[in-house]
Amino acid sequence: MGKSEKSKINIKERVDDTTIDLSLSDISEIPVSGIANFKRATILDLSSNKITSLGKTFCTLTHLTKLDLSKNQLKFLPEDISKLANLRHLDLYNNKLEHLPLGFGKLKSLRYLDLKGNPLTPALAKIVGPCLTQKDCQNAARTTVKFFAELQQTINEDRERARLEELERQEAEKEKEQAEAVKEKPKAKTKRERKKEPKPDVDSAANSQVENATQIVKQSDKRTTSFGKMFFRLFLLWTVFAVGVIFTIAYSPHIIEGFIGKLPPTYQTPLLYHLEKIRQEIWKYLK
Repeated sequence: MGKSEKSKINIKERVDDTTIDLSLSDISEIPVSGIANFKRATILDLSSNKITSLGKTFCTLTHLTKLDLSKNQLKFLPEDISKLANLRHLDLYNNKLEHLPLGFGKLKSLRYLDLKGNPLTPALAKIVGPCLTQKDCQNAARTTVKFFAELQQTINEDRERARLEELERQEAEKEKEQAEAVKEKPKAKTKRERKKEPKPDVDSAANSQVENATQIVKQSDKRTTSFGKMFFRLFLLWTVFAVGVIFTIAYSPHIIEGFIGKLPPTYQTPLLYHLEKIRQEIWKYLK
């Protein structure tokens, strides 16, 4: 929908006390600037439209407490959805969502979440639950927010641990360099001692060293050629394997989840948790 079509929507006519009803308006873009003018309207109904993205400025509508985005075509939610701290009711029924952003863990006020009719990954669907009744949707809000809050905390702790380990490593290297720098240098020989020392046969020593070096180079050339081929093959195989694993986790997590599902139940939950954590990190860097 272009700007001319968006301007046809008279938002003022759609406002009823604390509610803005833009459902069934055939819009693909959300008129955020117009909605922002009505601060008293904390309920926003955008259901049954053609919305594929919330846009860059939607999450500035921090006064919203109830948001209905059901029956649209959303494929993802922005990370800064965490700014909607007052949101208590979120209806995302019948969209095209597979994942949720880490920022979901900051929606501490959320009490109702409906994600039915979305192609969620099996791991996320298990966390969200069925959402068949109002109680199910209330449980979905609580468990989903808790999961992403804990996931974010774990990621932050891992980053902090890695940062501290790097600082320790740098400090250890610095101390090692300083220790080597302060080592006692050998004392200089006296003039008398230098006179007593026989003069080295520079020419013969140099020739001997050249011959030895030539032999070593010849032998190392043979070994290097063979080792280089083997190393290149191993590196190529490892690269193909690593890329395959990363893309499997990012785009086809159900394959790995299928293997996890064959394990005893006591191992499934932690493995699914860490799989989702890794997938979130991969998607973060892919974006």
